[in-house]
Amino acid sequence: MRRAIVAVSVIASGLSLATLGGPPLAPARADDDDPPAKRAPDGDEPEAEKPLAIPYFAQDGENCVQAQVRMALGYFLPGRDFPLEELDRRTGRGEGQWTWLSQVLPMMVEEGLDARFYSSLDYLKLHPDRLEELYDEETADVLRGVTNWDSVLASRTFLKESGRFEHRKLTAKDLDEAFARGWVIIAIIDVNVLQAREGPYAGHGITITWMDDEVVRYHDSAHAASQSVPRERFLAAWNAHGTDNDTIIIRGKLATKPGDERGADEGEEKEPKEQDDE
Repeated sequence: MRRAIVAVSVIASGLSLATLGGPPLAPARADDDDPPAKRAPDGDEPEAEKPLAIPYFAQDGENCVQAQVRMALGYFLPGRDFPLEELDRRTGRGEGQWTWLSQVLPMMVEEGLDARFYSSLDYLKLHPDRLEELYDEETADVLRGVTNWDSVLASRTFLKESGRFEHRKLTAKDLDEAFARGWVIIAIIDVNVLQAREGPYAGHGITITWMDDEVVRYHDSAHAASQSVPRERFLAAWNAHGTDNDTIIIRGKLATKPGDERGADEGEEKEPKEQDDE
């Protein structure tokens, strides 16, 4: 399906509604009486029974996607700091450029995180010369001008060779099961749908800290930590046209970082590599 300009411009950039010149986005309700949060799991994966104690970091301009990456890195690698300037550089985001979610996956794996990427958009076909197959002509022209295509194409190669991309639309059950395992979830949502108000598509990256049958809690790098919305409204925002259900799920830390020649500990099995769609 060919997508219109409003439906793609923000998801690729991580722009907030305020950046688009619309009315300020009111933060969702913050929960001050949350139960004690859970730290990053070591060893076996426990079932999540409390909000994940993911550190919160604000974005600086248009790098909401990089802010989510910083939160995930801070959760699994608490002894290290990853400034947004470094993350912008390592994920290929230059001044005024937008970020495709695929661009952040290589550096997350490089830092030793077991991260997987899922989307209903076939990122393996993403190429500046083939944009008209996915988008209308105006959108294609815009995307050619605001994208670091060297970074995107390098990330596409990484997705294909690593097997860490699945071209499929995740379901609410998939999110529930991932959270129940204590895995960290970064998702793209439409903030206008999230706020239950009229307006054009406004994509934004968030990090989930809690899910149950009634509410979803998340860190919003454009506003504050521990925001809370009704579950059904969150799912509607995640399923909104334009998000492509882009989602990164981080299962934990890899046994060894890529390029570590020491290899895994003796007797430790490595998880079989997933195969990507052809």
